[in-house]
Amino acid sequence: MGHKFLKTPLIKTNAKDLFFKAGLCYLANDDLIGAKRALMNYSIEDPHFDDSREHTFLKEICSAIENRDDATFSTTVQKFIKMTPFDKVKTQLIVKIKEIYIPEEAAMGGAVVGNSA
Repeated sequence: MGHKFLKTPLIKTNAKDLFFKAGLCYLANDDLIGAKRALMNYSIEDPHFDDSREHTFLKEICSAIENRDDATFSTTVQKFIKMTPFDKVKTQLIVKIKEIYIPEEAAMGGAVVGNSA
């Protein structure tokens, strides 16, 4: 759907948010490989997405998941929401992603994902 937004100048900037939510959805559906492929495709469709905070966030989250690095996962989330608070949907997706990929015992010692919006 984001690629349709890219064709209309007035709503072109909304494509980035759709790509971001789609990347989160892949991860929330336990599809790390799909998320990484989608990120590559989004960068091809919209070269500006490649330079965005959202793209960087998704890449760092994917890397943290691959490396099973709960500290990096939590730090990345906290750093992002400090500047751009998640809305309700994004918060729910991040919580779901954390439940899937971050072991419960590790999550207890890590930062808690909150909704600042």
